[in-house]
Amino acid sequence: MAGAVWHWYSIGKHKQREVFIPPRAQALPPEVIAAWKKKAEMKIAMSTIGRQSLLITGIAALYFGVELGTGYYRDQYGDWLNTAAAGAAAGCYLGARAPSSMRARTLAMGGLAGGMLGALSGWSQQQLTQLAAAADPTSSSSSSGGGGKPSG
Repeated sequence: MAGAVWHWYSIGKHKQREVFIPPRAQALPPEVIAAWKKKAEMKIAMSTIGRQSLLITGIAALYFGVELGTGYYRDQYGDWLNTAAAGAAAGCYLGARAPSSMRARTLAMGGLAGGMLGALSGWSQQQLTQLAAAADPTSSSSSSGGGGKPSG
C-alpha cells in the first residue's frame, strides 16, 4: 500500500473526514498512528468549538449593541422597544445565516421571532423593575412624596 486514508465520523453533523497518512507512516507502530488520529480529531473539535463560540459571541454583541444604540437614539434606556429592536436584528442575522432555500422567508421569520422574544423579555424586565421599585419603601420615587417622620 502506497498510502492509507482514514475515515471517521465526528460528533454532530456526520461528515466524513479524510486524513492522508504518508507511505513512510506505515512503518510506525499502530499506537503512534492512533495517537495522531486522536490529535487530528481534537484539532477538528476545537476548530468547531471556536467557530460556534465566535458565532454566539457575535450574536450577543449584535443584540446588546442594537439595544444600547436604540436606547441612545431614543434617549430611553431600559425600554421594551429597545429589546424588541435588538431581538429583531439578531433574529434577522440568524435567519440570514440559516441554510435554507427560501432565504427571504427565513430572514423574516427570524426577525419576527427575535423581535417577539426581545419584546417579551424587555417588557417583563420593565414590569419587574417597576414592581421592585413600588415595593421598596426606601426608593427615591416612593420617598419623594414626603414620607419621612411626621411633623409635630
